Order: sequence, then C-alpha cells, then structure tokens
Amino acid sequence: MTAAPSTASAALPEPARSRWQPLRAGLTDIFYYDAEEFRFHDGRLLLRGNNGTGKSKVLALTLPFLLDGELAAHRVEPDGDRAKRMEWNLLLGGKHPHDERTGYTWLEFGRIGEDGRLSTEPSAAG
Repeated sequence: MTAAPSTASAALPEPARSRWQPLRAGLTDIFYYDAEEFRFHDGRLLLRGNNGTGKSKVLALTLPFLLDGELAAHRVEPDGDRAKRMEWNLLLGGKHPHDERTGYTWLEFGRIGEDGRLSTEPSAAG
C-alpha cells in the first residue's frame, strides 16, 4: 500500500478552508501496523495498492471507529465478518506473539479560524 510520505522532515499538512477537514490519520499497534501515519491533501486521502494490502482496513479502523466509537465487527471489518471482533485487530486472531496488546488510532482535523489562524483538533482512541 502506498500513502503520502510520513517523514519527520516533511512539512505537516495545513488546512485550506474555514471548515474542519482531516489533515492526518494514524494507526499504532493495530492490525499489522506498528506506527503508520497517513497525510491528507486538501481533506482527501489517496490509498492505493494491490488487493489485500490493507487499504480498506485503514479506513475502517480510523474514520468510522473514531467518528462513532462503535466496536461492532461489522463496523471495523471491511469484509463484514462478525466473527472478527476488535480484539482480532490487536491480536491478529492469535498470531500476535503477545496475548495482550494496546493499540491506538488517531485522526487530526484542522481549519482556518475567523482570525485567519490555523486550528487543529486531534481525535484519538486507544
């Protein structure tokens, strides 16, 4: 899967409108992701890659989960498999080397305020 570069030297995305728009999203210790950051461009995110590389998983573990906080399997599983609960995304169905794991997902929004200054608002769940 290919996402925008997430190096520390790259400039952080900045909002371009007065409406809140997503700037960055991230996954830490969830599914097969150790620490991934995805950068939005003008409020849009492009994820591309071969089938099975995790594009739908990234979207399912960030947007619906963070915006409504529902852990139901049909909300966090792109294939709608009701047998895969959120624990599966952390422990990979028993394939993870540890029997416990804490993971985080986050989403950062930004906008230009009425005074013309940039505002950001993080949203996170763990």
